[in-house]
Amino acid sequence: MANRKLRSSLTHMEGLPLTPTQSKAISLAAIGLTNKEIAVVLKNTEQTTKNLVAEAMTRLGAKNRAHAVYLYHVKGLGHSQLSPTATLVALGAFCAGVRAMLGRD
Repeated sequence: MANRKLRSSLTHMEGLPLTPTQSKAISLAAIGLTNKEIAVVLKNTEQTTKNLVAEAMTRLGAKNRAHAVYLYHVKGLGHSQLSPTATLVALGAFCAGVRAMLGRD
């Protein structure tokens, strides 16, 4: 029931720009973090993270999480000042650190 209410309240949000927190959540999803892991990084609950990702998906017009990540990058919202190699190294280290914090190494 709660998911239906959330979905219906989000329908008017399509096309709106992402908030900074929604951008962070989608960026973290893009590197493979789960909602639980994203929640730790953003210092909020897993349910809040699920809502952030759902809102971001709606604003991007995405059909699912993977589509949201794709659209986020295609629309030029996710870009880095680092070289591709440096970005991959940094993201790998970041993921390993978050997983270690959660006891999932």
